[in-house]
Amino acid sequence: MLFHIVITLMLEASDLLNKVIIVGLALERSDGTEDLIQTHGKVCRVEGEMLYLERYEKSEFPLGFSIEAFALTKPGTYVEKSTGIEIINPDFVCHWRTNSDAPTEEILKNGFKGFTKNTKNDEK
Repeated sequence: MLFHIVITLMLEASDLLNKVIIVGLALERSDGTEDLIQTHGKVCRVEGEMLYLERYEKSEFPLGFSIEAFALTKPGTYVEKSTGIEIINPDFVCHWRTNSDAPTEEILKNGFKGFTKNTKNDEK
């Protein structure tokens, strides 16, 4: 007999305090191109539905919270493609897809507060 177990995360933003999160953002540009951004950090504070990640260089990265975008990670070492930084045993990963013409550097500096949909269940 085969059983499928589906684990649904029942978290609130405040449950992520002190957790390490890897963030993946897919930015769909108005010219039809797509840019991918990766970053990570430890949730250092929560304000309502907004998480603030403390990143490796000690800057804060605001990130909107929606449980559908978050998934537990398997233990292991993950590597940011853009920086080569290794993240060991992060707690969660989240993926977002949004329409944005904001420069990548601006998003990395100012965070990601608005979004249109998560990519966890996209068929792309």
